[in-house]
Amino acid sequence: YPETKPNAPAYSHGWCFKPQKFGLSQVLNEDTMCVVELGSYLGNSAKVIVENAPNAQIYCVDRWDYDFIMKYQKNQYQEYELDIMKNHNLYETFLVNTWDLQERVIDDDGNCAGIIPMRMDTIDALTYLHEGGAYPDVIYIDGDHSTAQVSFFYLLIYNLNCAQTY
Repeated sequence: YPETKPNAPAYSHGWCFKPQKFGLSQVLNEDTMCVVELGSYLGNSAKVIVENAPNAQIYCVDRWDYDFIMKYQKNQYQEYELDIMKNHNLYETFLVNTWDLQERVIDDDGNCAGIIPMRMDTIDALTYLHEGGAYPDVIYIDGDHSTAQVSFFYLLIYNLNCAQTY
């Protein structure tokens, strides 16, 4: 997070509905210590993750890049969704929406919990976290919504043997 809150308006839009909230509530709890969210958009699901795993470090991975979406993922969205993305700075809106949930020290031992945005490619983020010794309890795949990419990410995570997936 930057030192000062961005001057972007808060805006809540996203795809974290009742089924996703229920699913996350089934795999997250107070004992969850590390979650990686692949695809964070404007932060709705990140907020649900914080609610269900209050003691976890949550790595939110996303490009937050409208031009990338238009070039590679446009067919995954409806026109009104693309208009929303075009009219909002995705990264700054995510930061504003999750500002009060950013990583913080939670105990005298220096343990931390909260959201850590990772503005990068999914493969780079997973590699970085794996090489850094992160062992996520849960990886929530909600980035590129194509069958091929979700399958690829699942296999990559499985081969890294680093977490249960949802």
